[in-house]
Amino acid sequence: MSTNPYAQPGPYDQVGTDTGVPMEPRRTSVLAVLSLVCSLICCIPGTGLLGVFIGVVAVILIGASGGRVGGRGLAFAGIVVGLAISAVWLLIGIGMAGLAGQFSNYAVIAETMDADDRDAFIAEMNPYSHHLITEEVFIDFGDAVADEWGAYQGPVEGLGEVIGAYMEQSTQLQSIGQQPGPGVGLLPVPVEFDNGRALMLMVIESSNPSTNNSGLPMPLNVGFPDQAGQSMIWLLDSGLSIPPAAPTTPQTPSATGEGEGGEGAEATGDDSEQAPSEGDAG
Repeated sequence: MSTNPYAQPGPYDQVGTDTGVPMEPRRTSVLAVLSLVCSLICCIPGTGLLGVFIGVVAVILIGASGGRVGGRGLAFAGIVVGLAISAVWLLIGIGMAGLAGQFSNYAVIAETMDADDRDAFIAEMNPYSHHLITEEVFIDFGDAVADEWGAYQGPVEGLGEVIGAYMEQSTQLQSIGQQPGPGVGLLPVPVEFDNGRALMLMVIESSNPSTNNSGLPMPLNVGFPDQAGQSMIWLLDSGLSIPPAAPTTPQTPSATGEGEGGEGAEATGDDSEQAPSEGDAG
């Protein structure tokens, strides 16, 4: 029995053969679609790498299907997008890790406050504010923070812990109630107390700030929100503004004149003693 060479192949006929072997319709790989979806969920760290892994598996399975499964383009798109998203998250992680290391340096401020070491505390603060940090101001600030948060435990360490602390304590930032004044910025540093994590808010000069031995800007003022996130406990009453400058005592002209005149008189007296008189010369 001969076959009709002009007959159209049926939906289950093998194209290019005359055997008529039935085959399944071509379908798109579910893994290829899942790879692209995972890679596009860029707001969650790690989904990009998951998308890359699924995409590679999808390409292998598509190649082994003998043409029965498609979606190779979707799989490659998932791999490329996943790699790009993973690279972005890697850079963010490196930056956050460096920032977390800097936070441990700033935690010395909370440590010296808890230890009632005023001299060490002042050494970490901007010299512009030193004249305002009296013994009474320092003690009152430390007592208020201890009453609210308990004893200081240490800095929040680790990238994941720092991110978690910011997410947990984001409501504390609402307690500020105002924007930083001209010439200053705000740096929140998560620290650990007996009563939980708190954000230590530091007021930093915006331009040409004084720096410590680690090269970090020294704060003009330091504050902690209360646990309810309704009010702030500030070291200085200036809050988010630049503290008042230290008063200067100008030297009066009269005092300067007396000093110069006294020196001149002594010099004249010395000359008169050393110079011989005309009578002696005669």
